Order: sequence, then C-alpha cells, then structure tokens
Amino acid sequence: MPGLSGATAGPIFDEVLQKLGISGQIKPKIRLVASGDAAMEMVARGEADIGLTYLSEMSQPGISPVGAVPRELAEPAMYAGVIATHTAQPAAARALLEYLASPEAAAVYTEHKMQPER
Repeated sequence: MPGLSGATAGPIFDEVLQKLGISGQIKPKIRLVASGDAAMEMVARGEADIGLTYLSEMSQPGISPVGAVPRELAEPAMYAGVIATHTAQPAAARALLEYLASPEAAAVYTEHKMQPER
C-alpha cells in the first residue's frame, strides 16, 4: 500500500497506522492537506472530527490538543543544521547554528510546544 503524503507529519503518521495494524481501515477516511495548520483549521471549523500534526502547530481556537503520539510508535521529528563547504560566511553560519542549539533558543522552542534536545 503506498504511504500517505500531505504535510510533513503525514509519513510519520502513516508509519504509526501501519505499526498499529489499522492503516487499511483508516486510510480511506483520511483527508490529506498541505500543512498541519490547515488540518487544525479544518477541525476548528467542524470540517473534520480529528486532526493530527505536530504539537507546535496546534494553537487555533476551537481545538483541544490531546497529546503526543507515544515514542514507541513514532520517533519525534528532528532537525539538523549543516554548513555548506562553499559558504561565504562560515563563522556567521556556525554562530547561527550554535545559537539555535543554545539554552536561549531552547526557551523559545518550549514556548512553541517544541522539545529541544539539548
């Protein structure tokens, strides 16, 4: 069965459905949208009963976030930064990545329902 696409959470949720053994039953009921924000807007407007996306995208009035998918079913989405070998300003690029991994940035991530790793 081909996987789901939609927004970036789609492939992760597809894996969850497969691990639970319910992909075949649920897939016909899924409406894919371009972003988690769009999915949450559909729920808020009553166009969908359930929406799934990252916690950081669940801020619309009219929705009630329930919680995260357990780690046993889906690893958290992780982002990594790299510096191109041909960059014109490697020191500035490194400084930005160091800031993004700093405790100051971690506070902002937490404020937006993201979980910093460091």
